[in-house]
Amino acid sequence: MRMRFQHADPERSAVSRALRQGLGLLAVLVVLTAACGGSDVDLTTQTWMLVEAGGTPAVPEAIATATFSADGALGGNTGCNGFNTSYEVDGSSLTVSPAIAATRRLCEPPLMVQEAAVFAALTGTTEFAISGSDLTLLDSAGATLARYSAEP
Repeated sequence: MRMRFQHADPERSAVSRALRQGLGLLAVLVVLTAACGGSDVDLTTQTWMLVEAGGTPAVPEAIATATFSADGALGGNTGCNGFNTSYEVDGSSLTVSPAIAATRRLCEPPLMVQEAAVFAALTGTTEFAISGSDLTLLDSAGATLARYSAEP
């Protein structure tokens, strides 16, 4: 035989019920967050460090970055020159304006090659994907143009 007890204090009973419902909702949110990857990393919350562009690893001694601002501004460094432009994002679609303003320093040949690859990757991008702390820029065929990693 199952017995059911009621709290003598109805206010305490309501609080207890609300706590159980809140814990149930929290559990559902935790499961959904885990299923979606649960990452706080998105395009605009990071400074992205270049890993490779155009299939070539980033020049190790150069710091090449990209920062996507929430207002549509994109700025960074190719490892040689600083740059800025604008971008538009819609879901996983990404379009970077080809009107890139950059400083005009002349650097060692490997850095100039990297700069050309970075600019080609940015302006050729049609999609992006974030997995963990990695950002991949893709062309319309799904080929990787550049990879970045979130700055630690």
